[in-house]
Amino acid sequence: MSDIFAKIPETLLWLGIVPQDISLYQTACIHRSFLNESPKDIITHNERLEFLWDAALELAMTDLIYTSYSEKEEGWMTDLRSGYVRWTHLAAIALDYGLADIILMSQWEKNAGGAQNQNILADTFEAVLGALYVDQGFSAVFEVVKNVVFASERVKTETKDPKSRLQETVQQHMNITPLYIVLSEKWEDHKKVFTISASIWGVTIGTGMWTNKKLAQESAANDALAQQDKWEYLLHAEK
Repeated sequence: MSDIFAKIPETLLWLGIVPQDISLYQTACIHRSFLNESPKDIITHNERLEFLWDAALELAMTDLIYTSYSEKEEGWMTDLRSGYVRWTHLAAIALDYGLADIILMSQWEKNAGGAQNQNILADTFEAVLGALYVDQGFSAVFEVVKNVVFASERVKTETKDPKSRLQETVQQHMNITPLYIVLSEKWEDHKKVFTISASIWGVTIGTGMWTNKKLAQESAANDALAQQDKWEYLLHAEK
């Protein structure tokens, strides 16, 4: 069984993490689906560790932004913090640092592209930092947040969430707001997953999935922005 965890210590080093209790990080890399086909002595997954990460991340990012941007107002700092902790940003970091290679999931999930799934990537990164919090405390988490998350160049020029950016893009050309429609609600791995579309003038321009409606809408907006070239003609059509 140790072979399935072999890559974890090396991958963690890229994040600047030297584990004291490696079992915590092993748990952080176990997606719920893996329990369906895992060895009998693996009986837990990473969701409890994700829970810890939320509070630690917000506190660390608040401190870093407050001390780094002394001239900025509260609203600007709040938008910037939202950009850093957004799931799309955390998923991109997880991919950059090789976490896709150490996530344990079911064969079905792998075949469905789970190693590139932004939800799973973001959740795993959150769980790894939750494990670090339990293993070495907040100061260790703060250093990783500073050196990995806060140091990311992706967010520096983009502080608004995808829905706001999509709305601004559309309203530069027309006085309408993108419409978000729930396409389906279904249970996967004991979680309710929403599939939502973003549309303008009845044309779907993006779709997204997440375990709550707000993040599913952001996912749909992000998808629309990523393929704007496919629907940009709508912005110049006469209605």
